Amino acid sequence: MTIREIIYMCLDQARLVTDDITLNEEHALFLANKIRAYLLIQKYKTVKLEVQDGNYQVLCIDLQEHNTGSTCDGEIFVRSTTKVPNLLKIGNDLVTPYNYIKGVNISLVPAERMRYVGHNKHLRNIIYATIGHDGYLYMKSHNPQFKYMNRAKLTGVFEDVVAASYMVCDHELNLWDRVFAIEDALVNPLVEAVVKEMVGAEYRPKDNRNNANDSPDKIIAQNKQQQ
Repeated sequence: MTIREIIYMCLDQARLVTDDITLNEEHALFLANKIRAYLLIQKYKTVKLEVQDGNYQVLCIDLQEHNTGSTCDGEIFVRSTTKVPNLLKIGNDLVTPYNYIKGVNISLVPAERMRYVGHNKHLRNIIYATIGHDGYLYMKSHNPQFKYMNRAKLTGVFEDVVAASYMVCDHELNLWDRVFAIEDALVNPLVEAVVKEMVGAEYRPKDNRNNANDSPDKIIAQNKQQQ
């Protein structure tokens, strides 16, 4: 589903609850973005389930040479030109060449392991990648083809679906027409949670008067009078 479809589902549902508040598209998107991450972590973080394809995004990452001050052993280092969005660390995160290069394999490793990999003479063709603590994607290898790579793809489930959408490979689309990366099974829980946050928990069950007067303070006062 697109970002536009998700947001207008939320706004339409909210209008069914009350017409006495101003519904803001940007606020709905902010809530949907945060709640999506919560729902995905809740479902996948502690349970060994295969993460559905609909939750993934594929980012195109520009690369450039980066001097780390420790290239005396012949290692080649490159770094992304910009920081990459945070990964939720669920599912299978992958780094692949932007264009297919025969014999090139990229292994994504934790930042803490990066300094220890790449020294096995039998694995010298492997390219190692990591997302550093500074948020940049780093890569190194003894593979001679590696130095010709100026772009790569990063596939993963990202914490901020909006920030990641600005880096997807087809980012020329208008923001509202880009894919909102969430599996179908979580769309309804997402919409329900966004609507609840937008209109407030006190609106729905307490206002039994069909008078289009949905002020929370007035609803609470009415309930006290009825008790």
